[in-house]
Amino acid sequence: MKKHKITALLAVVCLLGLLGGCGQTGPASAEPEGPATVEGPNALTAEEIERVNEAFADFVTTVDGVEVTNSLLCLLSCYYAAPEDIDLSAFLAYCFVTEEVSMGQELEPVGQTEFEALKQQADWPFQSAWAVDEMIVPIHRYPRVEVDAFLERHTGVATADLAGQWAEKLFYVPEYDAYYNYTSDFGPGRFECQEGVREGSVVRLTGKGRPVHYVPPMGTAGVRVEAQLTVEEQPDGTWRFVSYLPLDETGAVTVPERADPNALTAEEIQQVNEAFAATYTVDRVTYATQISCFFTSYYERPEDIDFREFMYLFSPGEVLPDDSEELQALSRLEDWPHTGYFEPDALPCPTHKFRRADVDAALQKYMGITTADLTHVNDNGPTLLYLEEYDAYYNFTSDFGPGTFRCVSGRRDGDRVILTGDWSELTLEQQPDGSWYFVSHLPLEKEQ
Repeated sequence: MKKHKITALLAVVCLLGLLGGCGQTGPASAEPEGPATVEGPNALTAEEIERVNEAFADFVTTVDGVEVTNSLLCLLSCYYAAPEDIDLSAFLAYCFVTEEVSMGQELEPVGQTEFEALKQQADWPFQSAWAVDEMIVPIHRYPRVEVDAFLERHTGVATADLAGQWAEKLFYVPEYDAYYNYTSDFGPGRFECQEGVREGSVVRLTGKGRPVHYVPPMGTAGVRVEAQLTVEEQPDGTWRFVSYLPLDETGAVTVPERADPNALTAEEIQQVNEAFAATYTVDRVTYATQISCFFTSYYERPEDIDFREFMYLFSPGEVLPDDSEELQALSRLEDWPHTGYFEPDALPCPTHKFRRADVDAALQKYMGITTADLTHVNDNGPTLLYLEEYDAYYNFTSDFGPGTFRCVSGRRDGDRVILTGDWSELTLEQQPDGSWYFVSHLPLEKEQ
């Protein structure tokens, strides 16, 4: 397999060589072979347009036996009115790398420890693969510092400045400070320039574009231009990408709605989902996380959380041994659910014990309350019992079904963040010490 280095060096040289002489106010020294598509002293000539298209070719050249591909196409992978609107998942979708090469640097392949960290990411789709060599598609790693360096060089922004949503799967692992995807085919963004004009330091190129994650509307027959790419020369002579937008059937630029400044970024949404992971795996055994307990019921305020559902798979806990005195004490309670079972080892499911102090600590950490603030918390019932002499709760679960919440969007509202999931809305509130409390978890209203 050939290695594909992500580098824009040759393409940038070509682009700079092209644009450095455009915008002449006097007559050209030689007539170009073909006419320019836009007339006027600031119009690009046919020769210059051809050189633009060479700059945006799929493959540039071969250097030292290594096939060098054109990373400028990454900036043509989605439409954006400003660099901050670039879709990072589209930008990185086809960066033409193997698992050994990323952003121009030779890197070690993804190892097993790194792979385990990826498996902990929300929505990682390859949970059945226990090792990297079991993956049916390659995993590509993109160090954030390298992505930032490329973006800052060509757009003036970094990943922290991007505000759009990710259209496709992209994962960020903080401990490795890198992004990951798993594309295996080849489908980069493309742009075929047909005309261009310079306005001061800005050059506007119009032509036919094909972003990765956008299908432009069909125009009428004979429509010639479909997209406009704008680049701007900097004081040091370099060029930056300013915008890349579709054109409608009349040739007018179609500007998408700007992202809500209070909306969470795609990276922040992914960080939320990582924090809200419902499970974790140790030695191939899956356990429920403590935070998953806060998604097992709906509540308008913390005090109204369904305590029995909350405690269903609470952690930490312990399984009572068969000869436990506590088990005997439980069996004497009126609501003991296993009437007729006389021997502990004959019980149909294990008995779990949860110390009230541990439960209070979790509620205090995530809600700012304790069990003393909850409604009917110590009411014994067939699925949750309480023994005052041991100051502990007990239940009898044998199946596995932790609460889940997958954030798909979110917005800030003062000290609060409202997160929208697939079926519910979760509200968090930041505290003076920087921590966050769960405020409410409510079902989404069904569309009529």
